Amino acid sequence: MKMYYFIPILIYLIIPAILIVAIIYSYKRKSRIFRYIVWIPVFIFGMFIGAIVGNELGDVRNQLRKANEASNLIECSTLIRDGEIERGTNALDGEINWRLKVSAWGKDMEELPEETHWAWQKAKVYYAKYNIVGNDYTNDANLVRNKLEDVPWPQHIIDKKTFEEKYKTDTLQIAPELDISQWAGPSLSLDELRGKVVLLDFWGLGCKPCITTLPKVQQLHDKFEEQDLVIIAIHAWGGSFEKISEFVKKNNYSFTVGVDAGQTVRNYAVFGIPSYYLINKDGCLAWGPEHEIPSEEQIKSLLQE
Repeated sequence: MKMYYFIPILIYLIIPAILIVAIIYSYKRKSRIFRYIVWIPVFIFGMFIGAIVGNELGDVRNQLRKANEASNLIECSTLIRDGEIERGTNALDGEINWRLKVSAWGKDMEELPEETHWAWQKAKVYYAKYNIVGNDYTNDANLVRNKLEDVPWPQHIIDKKTFEEKYKTDTLQIAPELDISQWAGPSLSLDELRGKVVLLDFWGLGCKPCITTLPKVQQLHDKFEEQDLVIIAIHAWGGSFEKISEFVKKNNYSFTVGVDAGQTVRNYAVFGIPSYYLINKDGCLAWGPEHEIPSEEQIKSLLQE
């Protein structure tokens, strides 16, 4: 396995060496034409062969690395499945510690690519939630923790904290207004819907559980519309209005559908979909976020208030 790491280095050392020898030889011949005849083919051939060999060996090295990673993860999973939860999770955390350390080795956080930065933000949440130690990787865990001090919290965590501080209290608060870019149907505002109960359904075309639940949402609409229940299905994180409208028409959904302009999901701290919220007749957020559709009893209770 180690040979694959050294062969590309040897190739890239040998090719320039051949080029240098050819240049020296051409100077000894004292012929400019011969010099060009030697230089150009050697240079082109050397770069061509070097690129091919380097690419092939790079693929092999990557395959071996992935196989080794898969082997380590299999060992972690085996321990967990066999009931050795603590050993398995410690081993898994050890793999996480190592990969995080390597991904930012010798670099400041602002120098990291966006994808790597996002992984570290997820790690910040993970390390804050659990006591991460790792199996024989305690030093790695400490190095990662030190690095995490410079990592900002993910935006959805900030939104969630802001949401909970305001709405997860003993006193009901007025629900955030909707920020909708386009409506499939009449445009609505929560201020206009005071006196009615509003069910918000955050969904997406690419979310299979969302699509599966929409017929049940339609049933609630059919059953309670005349009793002042208004359902607004908000397509989260934007999306193609044409595709959304076509989908709504094709399935004969008669509840109101809107496309989020960006701020609604943040105001409601939506992270996973489907997410459901109930707003009472006073315009206050009374229930949610939940990932299961509210029961008829919950809706009836708010309608009778």
